[in-house]
Amino acid sequence: MMHKDLPGPALVAACLLFACSTPSEQSTLTVDLEGGGGRTLYLESFSGRNPVRLDSTVLSSAGSGRISLYALPMDYYRITFGDGAELVLALDSTSSVHVEAPADALFAATSVKGSPAAEGFFRFQQAAGAFDAERERIRQGLQSAPGDPALLAELNGLNSRYHELCKSTVQADPGAPVALS
Repeated sequence: MMHKDLPGPALVAACLLFACSTPSEQSTLTVDLEGGGGRTLYLESFSGRNPVRLDSTVLSSAGSGRISLYALPMDYYRITFGDGAELVLALDSTSSVHVEAPADALFAATSVKGSPAAEGFFRFQQAAGAFDAERERIRQGLQSAPGDPALLAELNGLNSRYHELCKSTVQADPGAPVALS
Protein backbone atom coordinates (compact mmCIF):
# COMPACT_ATOMS: atom_id res chain seq x y z
CA MET A 1 0.00 0.00 0.00
CA MET A 2 1.41 3.41 -1.01
CA HIS A 3 1.23 6.42 1.29
CA LYS A 4 0.51 9.47 -0.88
CA ASP A 5 1.02 11.96 1.93
CA LEU A 6 4.68 11.02 2.53
CA PRO A 7 7.29 13.08 0.67
CA GLY A 8 8.90 11.42 -2.29
CA PRO A 9 12.62 10.64 -2.44
CA ALA A 10 13.21 13.62 -4.77
CA LEU A 11 11.72 16.07 -2.27
CA VAL A 12 13.77 14.60 0.59
CA ALA A 13 16.95 14.80 -1.52
CA ALA A 14 16.22 18.43 -2.46
CA CYS A 15 15.68 19.40 1.18
CA LEU A 16 18.92 17.70 2.23
CA LEU A 17 20.84 19.37 -0.58
CA PHE A 18 19.50 22.80 0.39
CA ALA A 19 20.22 22.25 4.08
CA CYS A 20 23.77 21.08 3.38
CA SER A 21 24.54 23.89 0.94
CA THR A 22 23.22 26.79 3.01
CA PRO A 23 26.18 28.78 4.38
CA SER A 24 26.52 28.58 8.11
CA GLU A 25 27.66 32.18 8.38
CA GLN A 26 25.76 35.02 6.69
CA SER A 27 27.85 37.50 4.71
CA THR A 28 27.56 41.03 6.04
CA LEU A 29 28.48 44.61 5.39
CA THR A 30 29.76 46.17 8.62
CA VAL A 31 30.59 49.82 9.01
CA ASP A 32 32.34 52.11 11.44
CA LEU A 33 31.38 55.65 10.44
CA GLU A 34 32.92 58.34 12.61
CA GLY A 35 30.27 60.89 13.56
CA GLY A 36 27.40 58.75 12.27
CA GLY A 37 25.92 57.66 15.59
CA GLY A 38 22.12 57.30 15.53
CA ARG A 39 21.79 57.93 11.78
CA THR A 40 20.16 55.52 9.34
CA LEU A 41 22.48 54.08 6.69
CA TYR A 42 20.98 52.63 3.50
CA LEU A 43 22.32 49.95 1.17
CA GLU A 44 21.15 50.62 -2.38
CA SER A 45 21.46 48.93 -5.75
CA PHE A 46 20.85 50.57 -9.10
CA SER A 47 18.10 49.92 -11.61
CA GLY A 48 19.20 51.83 -14.66
CA ARG A 49 20.23 55.14 -13.14
CA ASN A 50 17.75 54.95 -10.28
CA PRO A 51 18.75 53.84 -6.77
CA VAL A 52 16.74 51.05 -5.14
CA ARG A 53 16.90 50.68 -1.35
CA LEU A 54 17.68 47.12 -0.35
CA ASP A 55 18.22 47.39 3.39
CA SER A 56 19.11 49.81 6.15
CA THR A 57 20.54 49.93 9.64
CA VAL A 58 20.48 52.51 12.41
CA LEU A 59 24.06 53.10 13.51
CA SER A 60 25.01 52.70 17.15
CA SER A 61 26.06 55.78 19.11
CA ALA A 62 29.66 54.91 18.15
CA GLY A 63 28.73 54.89 14.42
CA SER A 64 28.82 51.10 13.97
CA GLY A 65 26.28 49.12 11.99
CA ARG A 66 25.65 45.85 10.18
CA ILE A 67 23.63 44.88 7.11
CA SER A 68 23.21 41.26 5.99
CA LEU A 69 24.03 40.61 2.35
CA TYR A 70 21.31 38.20 1.27
CA ALA A 71 21.70 36.69 -2.21
CA LEU A 72 23.32 39.70 -3.86
CA PRO A 73 24.88 39.15 -7.27
CA MET A 74 28.30 40.71 -7.87
CA ASP A 75 27.52 44.29 -8.78
CA TYR A 76 27.98 47.88 -7.69
CA TYR A 77 26.05 48.98 -4.62
CA ARG A 78 26.19 52.13 -2.57
CA ILE A 79 25.84 53.07 1.04
CA THR A 80 24.28 56.42 1.78
CA PHE A 81 22.47 58.39 4.45
CA GLY A 82 20.16 59.67 1.71
CA ASP A 83 21.62 63.17 1.90
CA GLY A 84 23.98 63.05 -1.07
CA ALA A 85 26.96 61.53 0.75
CA GLU A 86 27.68 58.09 -0.67
CA LEU A 87 30.27 55.39 -1.15
CA VAL A 88 30.02 52.97 -4.08
CA LEU A 89 31.16 49.40 -3.36
CA ALA A 90 31.62 46.25 -5.41
CA LEU A 91 29.73 43.63 -3.38
CA ASP A 92 28.12 40.23 -3.51
CA SER A 93 26.81 37.85 -0.88
CA THR A 94 29.82 35.52 -0.85
CA SER A 95 32.11 37.69 1.29
CA SER A 96 31.72 40.00 4.24
CA VAL A 97 33.02 43.55 3.87
CA HIS A 98 33.98 46.13 6.51
CA VAL A 99 34.04 49.88 5.76
CA GLU A 100 35.58 52.67 7.83
CA ALA A 101 34.83 56.27 6.85
CA PRO A 102 33.89 59.67 8.21
CA ALA A 103 30.07 59.90 8.22
CA ASP A 104 30.09 63.36 6.67
CA ALA A 105 32.29 62.21 3.77
CA LEU A 106 31.54 58.55 2.96
CA PHE A 107 33.37 58.93 -0.37
CA ALA A 108 36.55 59.55 1.62
CA ALA A 109 36.53 56.08 3.21
CA THR A 110 39.75 55.22 4.98
CA SER A 111 39.35 51.44 4.71
CA VAL A 112 37.38 48.81 2.80
CA LYS A 113 38.32 45.23 3.75
CA GLY A 114 36.90 41.79 3.17
CA SER A 115 36.41 40.74 -0.41
CA PRO A 116 38.97 41.00 -3.23
CA ALA A 117 36.35 42.71 -5.44
CA ALA A 118 35.51 45.36 -2.82
CA GLU A 119 39.15 45.97 -1.93
CA GLY A 120 40.25 46.19 -5.60
CA PHE A 121 37.49 48.66 -6.46
CA PHE A 122 38.31 50.73 -3.38
CA ARG A 123 42.02 50.91 -4.33
CA PHE A 124 41.04 51.98 -7.85
CA GLN A 125 38.69 54.66 -6.47
CA GLN A 126 41.48 56.03 -4.28
CA ALA A 127 43.90 56.22 -7.22
CA ALA A 128 41.25 57.79 -9.47
CA GLY A 129 40.47 60.35 -6.75
CA ALA A 130 44.13 61.38 -6.61
CA PHE A 131 44.16 61.80 -10.39
CA ASP A 132 40.94 63.86 -10.23
CA ALA A 133 42.43 66.18 -7.60
CA GLU A 134 45.59 66.69 -9.66
CA ARG A 135 43.56 67.27 -12.84
CA GLU A 136 41.49 69.91 -11.03
CA ARG A 137 44.66 71.68 -9.86
CA ILE A 138 45.99 71.79 -13.43
CA ARG A 139 42.60 72.90 -14.79
CA GLN A 140 42.53 75.83 -12.37
CA GLY A 141 46.04 76.76 -13.47
CA LEU A 142 44.92 76.73 -17.09
CA GLN A 143 42.04 79.07 -16.26
CA SER A 144 44.54 81.69 -15.10
CA ALA A 145 47.09 80.92 -17.81
CA PRO A 146 45.26 79.50 -20.85
CA GLY A 147 47.54 77.67 -23.26
CA ASP A 148 50.48 77.49 -20.80
CA PRO A 149 52.73 74.86 -22.44
CA ALA A 150 54.07 73.54 -19.12
CA LEU A 151 50.56 73.03 -17.70
CA LEU A 152 49.35 71.43 -20.95
CA ALA A 153 52.31 69.05 -20.89
CA GLU A 154 51.57 68.26 -17.23
CA LEU A 155 47.91 67.57 -18.09
CA ASN A 156 48.88 65.30 -20.99
CA GLY A 157 51.30 63.39 -18.75
CA LEU A 158 48.64 63.01 -16.06
CA ASN A 159 46.10 61.72 -18.58
CA SER A 160 48.65 59.25 -19.92
CA ARG A 161 49.44 57.93 -16.42
CA TYR A 162 45.71 57.56 -15.68
CA HIS A 163 45.23 55.65 -18.92
CA GLU A 164 48.09 53.30 -17.94
CA LEU A 165 46.55 52.78 -14.47
CA CYS A 166 43.22 51.83 -16.04
CA LYS A 167 44.85 49.54 -18.57
CA SER A 168 47.01 47.74 -16.00
CA THR A 169 44.03 47.36 -13.64
CA VAL A 170 41.99 45.64 -16.36
CA GLN A 171 44.90 43.48 -17.50
CA ALA A 172 45.61 42.33 -13.94
CA ASP A 173 42.14 40.80 -13.56
CA PRO A 174 39.84 41.20 -16.58
CA GLY A 175 36.95 39.47 -14.77
CA ALA A 176 36.98 41.73 -11.71
CA PRO A 177 34.22 44.32 -11.28
CA VAL A 178 36.83 47.08 -11.18
CA ALA A 179 37.70 46.15 -14.80
CA LEU A 180 34.24 47.38 -15.77
CA SER A 181 34.79 50.81 -14.27
